[in-house]
Formats: sequence, structure tokens, C-alpha cells
Amino acid sequence: MVGIDVASEQYVEATRTLQELDSVQALYSSSGDHMLMAEVRAADGDALGDVISDEVLAIDGVTAAHPSFLQERLK
Repeated sequence: MVGIDVASEQYVEATRTLQELDSVQALYSSSGDHMLMAEVRAADGDALGDVISDEVLAIDGVTAAHPSFLQERLK
């Protein structure tokens, strides 16, 4: 999961662009710490870093992206 912050005046355009990325499997609006939460698939942590830096942060209006790794399913 990647928490994504977007400039409010570019929210619609940035969200549309995120929806088009092949690496983004699902995209959710959020009322938590970040405006959006994206389920991003990557081969490993390095590949995820590349997706974030090369694709997500390159989108106009995206101001920050914070990855969180789900480690263990508890239920």
C-alpha cells in the first residue's frame, strides 16, 4: 500500500492518471493520513521504490508518496 498526497487543485487529474498506471492495482480515497491509498504491485522493495519515484511522484499534483508493507495477515 502506498499513501499518496495530492494538491487539492489537481486531485481529479492526478487521480485519473494514477488509475491508468499498470502498477496500481487498486486506488482508494482516504480520510486517514493520506488523501489516497494505492495498492501497488512490484517485484520487490527496490522495484516499488522505482514505481514510486519514476511513476507516482512524476504525476503533476502528487506531493508525497509513503509506502507501507503488509507483513502478516492476522485474520
